Parts: sequence; structure tokens; C-alpha cells
Amino acid sequence: MEAKTECPACGRRVMVDRDSCLYCGAALPSRAKRTEMPPPPAAPSLEGFALRSPRMPDVAMIRAEISGLVVHRCPETRGMWFDGPTFDFLIERQAERALTLDPNVRSRAALTVRVEKGAGEPRLEYLNCPVCGEQMSRSNYAKCSGVVFDRCLKHGVWLDDLELQQILRFIETGGHELAKILKREAQERAQLTRLHSFSGPGMWTRQVPP
Repeated sequence: MEAKTECPACGRRVMVDRDSCLYCGAALPSRAKRTEMPPPPAAPSLEGFALRSPRMPDVAMIRAEISGLVVHRCPETRGMWFDGPTFDFLIERQAERALTLDPNVRSRAALTVRVEKGAGEPRLEYLNCPVCGEQMSRSNYAKCSGVVFDRCLKHGVWLDDLELQQILRFIETGGHELAKILKREAQERAQLTRLHSFSGPGMWTRQVPP
């Protein structure tokens, strides 16, 4: 079992041999205080409850396994439904694997990573959660991957055909590093904007000739 610890800053779980958090960069506690990562989450009990495809509500999804994790797949559209803990576990595992790449290669890839869209992109529309029936939100994974996926904050994630491969590829090629760079640059721009827009009493303001 891979040993994991919880980041005190963001709450995500990372490998115990790291000194800082993979996701937020915060320093981790001493290794002596770290705990082991639990096994992959068990699939929720859905006995007697047939999940319907968000894309085709008349079609029942079937159970499938991906790398030992239980998911539900639409036989018509090939989209997949992940419960929340399963999706988070899969993403975290891929992020840990990405760390095995050469840091220089990963850093260069982070600056040029691109996501290739599959043929026959599904029509854009808001879908309903197959568990609770409520409308799911749509968001760009990591805010820069180009993969727009559907998520119910209570129950899980719906990925259309090829979106899982695109997200995993994005992470493998340094996508999380790219997201950190873009977030830091956005924060710096916002800070500069606040500084330039501030002109309190007694402040000297540089006059720019017309």
C-alpha cells in the first residue's frame, strides 16, 4: 500500500516522501507524523438502482472497471460516470505518476501542453446527474486543460468519450504545473492592477504625457 499524508493547507493527499504538497506547494509535516493512504474507494451501493446515461436518459449504464476502479459506462455514447471519491483517486494517482517523469521534461511540457479533441464532439448542453437528477455544472478541468466536463458536487463526474484520456494526458505532460503557473501569473496581474488603480490621499501619481 502506498503511504500518503494529508496536506495541512489544501487537504489533498500526497506521497509521504514529498516535502511539499503536489497541488498547493505547502510544506508537509514531518514524515514521522504521516499516515498511510487508504485503498481505492469502494463503489457506492446502487443495488436496485439503475443509473441512466446523462446523454441518453433512456439508456441504462453498465458497470465497468478502469485500472481496478469501478465506474459506470454508457454503451451508446461511451461516456463514463465516476462517483466523486473514485474520480479524485484516479486524478491523484495520475498526478503521482507524472512525478516520475524527468522534472526538466515535465517543466518544458507544462509550457506547451495541448489537448487534442476527439471527433464528434458532443453538443454543448447542461446535463442532469444520474443519481439525484439535478443539473450538473460544467467547468474547464484545471481551468486551462481545454477539457470541459460535467460534475455534480454531491455525487460525481460525467466524462464524455475521450475526455478521460485527455485529462490523464494533460496531467501526464505537466498540466498541473501549467495550471500553477497560470494561476500565479493571474494573481500577479490582479495585484498589479490593484496597485495601479490605487490613488489614495497624498499618493504621488505619475503623469503620462498624452
